[in-house]
Amino acid sequence: MKVTKGFITGGERILLNRYSAMGDVLEVFPFAKALKEAYPEIHLTWFVATPWDEFVRCQPYVDDVIVWNQKSRNVNFIKSILEVRKRKFDKLLCFQGTDRGALLSLLSGIPVRVGTHRWAKFAYTHNARDVAKFLGLKNCKRPWVYVTKEAEFKAREIRSKVDGPLLFSIIGASKTVKRWPAKRWIELSHRLKLLGWGLVLIGHGKEEETIASEIVGNAKGVQVINLVGQLSLVETAALARECDAALGGDTGFMHLVKLIGLPAVGLFGPTLPEQVGLAEIESALVSSCEKVGCGNWECPNQECLGSIKSNEVADALEKVLRKP
Repeated sequence: MKVTKGFITGGERILLNRYSAMGDVLEVFPFAKALKEAYPEIHLTWFVATPWDEFVRCQPYVDDVIVWNQKSRNVNFIKSILEVRKRKFDKLLCFQGTDRGALLSLLSGIPVRVGTHRWAKFAYTHNARDVAKFLGLKNCKRPWVYVTKEAEFKAREIRSKVDGPLLFSIIGASKTVKRWPAKRWIELSHRLKLLGWGLVLIGHGKEEETIASEIVGNAKGVQVINLVGQLSLVETAALARECDAALGGDTGFMHLVKLIGLPAVGLFGPTLPEQVGLAEIESALVSSCEKVGCGNWECPNQECLGSIKSNEVADALEKVLRKP
C-alpha cells in the first residue's frame, strides 16, 4: 500500500474515530500521540463512546472529543453524527471497521476519509486497514497514559495502606469464560501472603462485586483492598501506576497496564494474546483446554481458565518482577 504523499500538511481539522471498546480505544493511543508529534499544527478531535471518553479527555495530544452517549444508542448516535457534520472536519481517520463506523464516515460530510469495512469500502475515499501505515507513521511507541492530579492523589492514598508489593488484581472480564475462578484467586492470596504481598481488586458490575466479596471473605490474613465498582476509569489507571505487577485475563484493563508498562501476567483460554493485541505482555499463561483460542463464549466449560493453577501464577509473578 502506498502512502499518500503530503496527505497531512499541517493545520487541518482531523477527526479520529475509535469509539469502543476500552482495550481497542487504548490501543490507538500510541498512534494518536505519534500523529500529533509528527503534525503538531493539526487540531485532533476524537470520536469516542461513553465511558471511554474519560480516558481520552486526559491525553494532552488530543485537542477535543465528540462523545457518543450510549444510553440511548441510536438516537444519540444520530446526534453525534450531526455534531460531526457541524464541525466541518477536513479529514477522517477511522479505526472502527464496523457498520456504525462506515455509517459515520458516509454521513460525516468530511471530504477525505481513511478507513475500511468488510463490504462497504465505498464509505471511504482511501481504503486502508492499517491507518498508521497508510500515513507512514513508524514511531507509534507505547505512550504513558496521562491521568488527573486528583486521581494521582487518591491512588497514592490507597497505595499507602499496603506495606509490601501490591498486585493490581483484574478479577473480572466481559464474559464469564474469560475469568479466573474466585477459588484460584483465594489460593493465590494465601501464597502471596507468605511473600508479603497485598492485593487490590479491580472491576465493575454486580457479578464482579460478588466475586470480590467471595475473595475478601476467604482470603484470611491477607492484605486485600476491594475497590470493585468504586473507582472511575482514570482513578483506576492512576492506581495501576502505583502497583508493582498486574494479573488478569483478556480485558480492557490488561490493555491499560500494557500501555502503562506495568509488569503483567495474563491468563488466557477462549482467546490468545496474539488474537487480542496482548502479545507484548511479560508473561502469558494459557488454559490446558484443547480448544484454546476458540472464542466460544457459551462454552459448557465456563471455568476454562481454572486449569491455570495458582502456584503457576505465583511463580510467573515472581519471574516478571525479577526482569530488569
